[in-house]
Amino acid sequence: MALYFLYVSHLLNIDKDLAEHVAHGLRLKEMPRPADAARPTQEHLRKSPALSIQLNGPVSFTGRKVGALVTDGVDSASLQALRTALEKEGALLEIVAPHVGGVEASDGSWIEAAQQLRGDPSVLYDAVALLPSEDDVEILMQEPTARDFVADAFAHCKFIGYVKAALPLFGKAGVSDSRDDGCIALEGPEGCAQFIATCRHRLSSQNLSQKHLCCPLSLRERELEGPVPQAVILILALMPVKGERTVLRQTGEIPVAPARYTPQMRPSLWAGGRRY
Repeated sequence: MALYFLYVSHLLNIDKDLAEHVAHGLRLKEMPRPADAARPTQEHLRKSPALSIQLNGPVSFTGRKVGALVTDGVDSASLQALRTALEKEGALLEIVAPHVGGVEASDGSWIEAAQQLRGDPSVLYDAVALLPSEDDVEILMQEPTARDFVADAFAHCKFIGYVKAALPLFGKAGVSDSRDDGCIALEGPEGCAQFIATCRHRLSSQNLSQKHLCCPLSLRERELEGPVPQAVILILALMPVKGERTVLRQTGEIPVAPARYTPQMRPSLWAGGRRY
C-alpha cells in the first residue's frame, strides 16, 4: 500500500485529476501529499511536435519480421507474392508450420519451416500472415496453439494479413466480429502491397478517436489537460490493480480513458509495425 501512495504522490505533480482517478482505482482512503519535486512543477506545458509519436512515425517496414502461419496446400502464389513484397521492403519472412519439418505447397514444392506452431507465439513478430489452405484450416481449428496464434496477434495489436481460407480462424479465436483495418486481405500482389504499406505506419491517420491503448486500471472516462509523459503511461500499465480492465484512448496528442475494456475495444496505437 505504501508503494501505491508513492505512485499517486508523484502523479499529483503531473496531473491532479489523473492522480485522483488512479487513487480511486487503487481504493486509497485518503490522498497523499504531493512528492517533493526537484523544481517547481509546471502545469501548463506546450505540446512538442518533436516528441510526438504520431508526427514522427517510421516510414518503412525495413528490418521488421513477419511470421507466416502455413499448412499443407498453402497457395504458393500467395506465399511468393508476400515473400517478394517483403524482400522489396527489406523486411523478413519467417515460416511457421504445424510441424517444424515444413509443408507441401499447392504446386507440390516443399516449404521449409523455421518455427513450429506450438513453440512460436505470434507475439514474437512485428506482424503476422495467416496462409492456411482450405483443406487444412480445419486441422488448425482443432489446434489450441493456432487459436492462440490468432487471438494473441489480435490482442497484442499486430497487423494481420490473411487469405480467405483463414477466416474461420478469426471465429475460432473469438475475434471474427472485431476485425478492423489492421487486418488486411492478401489478395494477390495488390493485397500484399497494401499489407506492407499498412505495416509501415506507426499511427493510423484514420479515425484516431477510435484507437485505443490498453491499461489495467479502473478509471472513469476523462480527458487530460495536456500531454502525459510516456513514463506515466508505463506506471499506469505496471500497477498491479485488481478489477476491471480499461483503456486509454489517444485522440491526437491527448490521452483519454474511456469506460471498461471489452473485446470490441481493440488496442490500435500503431508503433513501428506493431500497434500498442
